[in-house]
Amino acid sequence: MPADTVSAEARLTAFLNWATKNGIKSPKAELRYVGPDAGYGFFSIDQIRDNEVVIEVPQAVMITSAMICEIPAYNSVLQGFKKALTPAEVLALFIYVEKLNQNSSWKPYLDMLPRDFSTPLYTMPELPVEHLPAKARTCYQEQVTEVNDLKAKLAPIIEAFPDAAPFDETHYLWAWHVVNTRCIYCENRCHELVDTMTKSGQNIDDLALIPLMDMLNHDNEPQCQPGFDRRAEAYRVRAEKFVSDGAQLYVAYGSHDNAKLWINYGFRLPENGLNKVELPLSLILQLAEAVGVKPNERMLQILNDGDNYSCHMYDGIVRIPEGLCQACRLLKMSKDQLKDYNRILQKSRLDEKFHRAVTGLALKILSKLSELLGKRRDAAPDELKWLWLEQIDIVEGVLHPARER
Repeated sequence: MPADTVSAEARLTAFLNWATKNGIKSPKAELRYVGPDAGYGFFSIDQIRDNEVVIEVPQAVMITSAMICEIPAYNSVLQGFKKALTPAEVLALFIYVEKLNQNSSWKPYLDMLPRDFSTPLYTMPELPVEHLPAKARTCYQEQVTEVNDLKAKLAPIIEAFPDAAPFDETHYLWAWHVVNTRCIYCENRCHELVDTMTKSGQNIDDLALIPLMDMLNHDNEPQCQPGFDRRAEAYRVRAEKFVSDGAQLYVAYGSHDNAKLWINYGFRLPENGLNKVELPLSLILQLAEAVGVKPNERMLQILNDGDNYSCHMYDGIVRIPEGLCQACRLLKMSKDQLKDYNRILQKSRLDEKFHRAVTGLALKILSKLSELLGKRRDAAPDELKWLWLEQIDIVEGVLHPARER
């Protein structure tokens, strides 16, 4: 075996022994190392019935901020700081400190964690954010702010531990990524040393690191659903459908398009049905003007008073989005038609001439959008072109069938 494979297999064996000793169960599935690119995967070793428990992790093995704050070394240090950390920040502190402790009781789990990450924040420190789509840019910039703010908070806390080495920014970024990519939402007991107050004024601790469960990979159509079982006092993953022997098991990390998967987790799906192009009303109006259609004041009033014109275009959906069609109906109305715009908007069938005019405008708007996306693709560096190509493909997926008709 190659050296990296031997090392991975050795870490896997040590972790599975540790998991068994700590009461973690997965009687019909097993964790396997599937290579340096894919890492680990969780596979069924028998047929699994609908609603059958696939993984069970006792509450005592769940890493939560309350559990960490009751460890004497952490409790002592955290009491020395006036500003409390949030649950996610406490988890990052724990991962940072424990990974450096060769005698940590969590070492078999910590040794299974990725040694590095493929997110842009980890691999592209000079990322040209101006070449990211708007939502991706906002998501990335929020991460940068969070990482920098937490660094300022954690550095003095980490250096307050006995015999602590100087704060290591690279190791800190790794620890932050462990928490950001692996945390599970789960309501936990709050602790007085943790800032659990949310923006809405609720006192909630809803983050945990759950060994083994956090090694399930993501799919938009998973067979499994995780959740905490209060009666069993354990976190359980159940099958939501029949699973055949030998299948890889998946959970869903959330309803994420590829841009968000890449920013948050460092991967993307080859065919992600959640990829989308957003068409807010403001963009529709800009594109309409770009193709020579300028709305009058009455049209703008009606459009701005409505709430069903902004829309999305999803990968694999080849029809013109309804919100765009409705906006184009308004934009093609005469002054007389605007007097009765509600009836025209609600009509299921339009007269042929008006229908062709509406469809023609919608296709012109989408063609202009495709053109503008193409310019953004051409201007982007090679490693970011895919973000724009995916959006272009969605728009062209609507335009192509229409052009053939």
